[in-house]
Amino acid sequence: MSTDKWVWALLAGWAFCFAMSFLHSFVFQPTGDGFGKGMAVLGAFILWQIVAMLVAIALLIVRLAAKQDLSAGARRSAPVALIVTGVFWLGIAIWLSIDMYREFA
Repeated sequence: MSTDKWVWALLAGWAFCFAMSFLHSFVFQPTGDGFGKGMAVLGAFILWQIVAMLVAIALLIVRLAAKQDLSAGARRSAPVALIVTGVFWLGIAIWLSIDMYREFA
């Protein structure tokens, strides 16, 4: 399998994991009630996000190992996956910081 195909396959895997982190709570209904139900939803979300981050890192490693072997689209896709996931986690951290500040202020 060529390096281009690996990059596109990993990019599709990353997009699937990133999308599933949001869709999981709609597709699979959590069981239990109260705290356990909420933690099941949050745990699934974080798990899918961690898997998406690992796929994005693998995508970046494949891209860096390939050097100039890739098409222009494949070269640009690897950093984009990692940047989107990183910006998403940064946004969550900022939102949590602001929310915590409001609670104590």
